[in-house]
Amino acid sequence: MSTRRHTARHVPCSHPQIRRAEESRPVTATEVPVYDAGFLPEADGHAVWFEQSGRPDGVPVVYLHGGPGMGLESHVRSQFDPAFFRLMQFDQRGCGRSRPFGALQANTTWHLVDDIERLRRHLGIADWWVYGQSWGCALALAYAQRHPAAVRGLLLQGVYLGTAAETAWIVDGWRQTYPEAWAVMAAALALEEPARLHARVAERLQHPDPAVQRAAVMALTRFELTCCYLRPDPARVEALLDYDFCRANTLINLHYHAARFWLEPEQLLRDLPRITQLPLTVINGRHDVVTPMGVAWRLLQRWPGAELVVVDGAGHATDEPANVQAVTATMDRLRDRLQGG
Repeated sequence: MSTRRHTARHVPCSHPQIRRAEESRPVTATEVPVYDAGFLPEADGHAVWFEQSGRPDGVPVVYLHGGPGMGLESHVRSQFDPAFFRLMQFDQRGCGRSRPFGALQANTTWHLVDDIERLRRHLGIADWWVYGQSWGCALALAYAQRHPAAVRGLLLQGVYLGTAAETAWIVDGWRQTYPEAWAVMAAALALEEPARLHARVAERLQHPDPAVQRAAVMALTRFELTCCYLRPDPARVEALLDYDFCRANTLINLHYHAARFWLEPEQLLRDLPRITQLPLTVINGRHDVVTPMGVAWRLLQRWPGAELVVVDGAGHATDEPANVQAVTATMDRLRDRLQGG
């Protein structure tokens, strides 16, 4: 029986499917070690890196990172009680330690879905909880809709569904919320038509001058990171701007957007009846500009029994204190429920 205490409380509100996450008490981050790591057997020319932490015989949870193009996040390990959960993370194709780094070939939503299932089988897990963050939410839903028997339940943070409306929001919403950051980026890209943002970056990445390519990647990434935070800290943003990582992330992200994520229009919402029998908890920052609350609300309306945890003092970034507290409390509450406490 775990003895770890909740780090935040969830406060019910007037809507039966919504809770509000308190953020008044700080979370003391404790480094949770990885007890197992390695590559899945190579498939389609890709070697996918995975890590396991927590309790080897614990309740299994697979964490799907955002992007497309980001990578696993070591700090999230402390948000899953290591005395109870067995947490698995992996770098999606082309990301992090997976090889080849930045590769686009055989890199689609459905290849990633296959990788999740390969990881489950490789580790001998009958079924597991699936946790998606941002782009990882779309990936979690796609996986669950294809392999419902392998999923115990879903936890989604910062809901993204891969729709055309969400792609348009990058211009319509992010630009309106952070106009000064947009202006800096647009000037660096010589971007005259906002709707051509992705096309303009793709053009710059084909430029023969490496300096032009670098400037485009860094300008876009700086803007995206700024939008992730409720209170952007320029120093924090600059510290995250590693060029090799940012370039790979940009290439993969553009690759997925250009293919509309290999999803039919509204596909993930259309196919929800396949999985709405599963438990679902959604966590979303009230002031999340990247994945706004309205997207989570659409999902909630189509999923009877689902729960939405509203984090009033947070944007999108997983390392914002209010988001850390909300995720930790949600996972502790799930632990207590599974223990019968």
